[in-house]
Amino acid sequence: MGDVLRPLDEGKGETAADVGPNGLEAVLDRVEWGDGKFGEAVSLPGNGKVDIANDPLLSLSDTDFTL
Repeated sequence: MGDVLRPLDEGKGETAADVGPNGLEAVLDRVEWGDGKFGEAVSLPGNGKVDIANDPLLSLSDTDFTL
């Protein structure tokens, strides 16, 4: 499984960068931005979502992972 590091701290916009080695950008849909514990943060209201394109690097079969 590839590493994905997405701090969700951009503070504005409709994408979230993957600052890890694979660069798998996420699309943010119906999110709100606000103050987080360590700077900016994304809030997912009732219908908000973070969409990450399907990529073989994100396969979770037979792999330990942390969210």
